[in-house]
Amino acid sequence: MSDWSNSTAKRFRDKQKQEQERLEREKEQQLVRDKKALLDAEILKRDAPSKWDKLCDTFAARCKEFNGEGTGTKLTATRRDDNTLDVVRDAEPPMKTTLVFDPQRYVISVRGLYAPANAKSRQIEIKPKGGSELGFFNTDDLALVTAEQIAERCLQDLLGLG
Repeated sequence: MSDWSNSTAKRFRDKQKQEQERLEREKEQQLVRDKKALLDAEILKRDAPSKWDKLCDTFAARCKEFNGEGTGTKLTATRRDDNTLDVVRDAEPPMKTTLVFDPQRYVISVRGLYAPANAKSRQIEIKPKGGSELGFFNTDDLALVTAEQIAERCLQDLLGLG
């Protein structure tokens, strides 16, 4: 064997070894991503409905707080069913914003004349925010928002203060 063939064969084996190691690393990384996706899906399935319930409770609490201020205007937050919340301002005619939770996609749609004007901001996603905790995220800028911020913004829009 010549020096050339020996050297070329060694370089070729090294290259194959590096490629095999790269493929194994990619496979391991994909397994980690797949495990995280499965864990996230389990967390969403388990916890997203209670996150929606908390948001509905927050709306009801904010309405009650506002009504106690004696403005002469009444706000109500009423669940029409498990996945629908109607938020109403008593006026003639009544003004309404409706929030609808999609338990398959984990998205909350904000509908009605008094929903935020920007169409993209009319949806809020529930998704993992790190670890096993879920958060609300605006779909337009992916900003993390609290239930309180969502309720306060929607109620201010309904009151014409947006």
